[in-house]
Amino acid sequence: MSLGTYNLHGWNQGSPYLRELLLEYDVICVQEHWLGSHDGHKLINLNDDFTVIASFAVDYILGNGVLKGRPFGGVAIFIRNAIINELKTVYKNDRVIAVQLNNILICNVYMPCSDNELFISVLGSLSDVIISNNGQCDHCILSGDFNCRFLVSDPLYNVLDVFIKACKLNCTANRIIGDEKYTYVNDKLNHKSMIDYIFVSSSLANNVKEVVIQDSGVNLSDHIPLIAKFVGIDYGKMPARDGEREGNLCRCGESEESFALG
Repeated sequence: MSLGTYNLHGWNQGSPYLRELLLEYDVICVQEHWLGSHDGHKLINLNDDFTVIASFAVDYILGNGVLKGRPFGGVAIFIRNAIINELKTVYKNDRVIAVQLNNILICNVYMPCSDNELFISVLGSLSDVIISNNGQCDHCILSGDFNCRFLVSDPLYNVLDVFIKACKLNCTANRIIGDEKYTYVNDKLNHKSMIDYIFVSSSLANNVKEVVIQDSGVNLSDHIPLIAKFVGIDYGKMPARDGEREGNLCRCGESEESFALG
């Protein structure tokens, strides 16, 4: 199995490269698609071989008033249908999606920037989700844009480190192949940093074959995808599949609307 995390920095900027990533990898967690639920078909139609579970930050704002400025936020998880025996949404809001894929809990997060109180709040929600699902899932993968560096020098390191230890997760950054270890680039400020991460439970630590930061000429986002490749994952006793899936499924917004494409 392979899993990646990619901040699109908007659908128009990120979708060309996302389309290519879906041809190669099994699970892609995306942040900042900037879409509303009325544009959910754009996610669904990108690749017929994937199931998509999404939330739309724009909808949360429009539910409380008028959107001012450009769209923002939004997270989604693309999962290749061929690896699905069991799939259910465990938790979802405008910044977090957690799903149970077979016996693996997969969490996708878009952490806030310059809001320490909200940062801690989101970590609290993630902690509740991960710990409460320990009995249902044998493994856990947490990925996303953390908007901080997992380094002692970062002001939010201690908070994130306490969370990681409490949830018994391992950072995969030490498995990255290559010398250039950054996933965010701001050309105007001449700034590069690593703020996108993939964390795995101890049960998966030895199954991580390699981790790569994979860029492309078609990548128009200011983030670079981070990809983890796994080997020898024990999915446990999984229910038999009820035949082939007829299409993609996208659960959108708070209403949990479903769309099936034949």
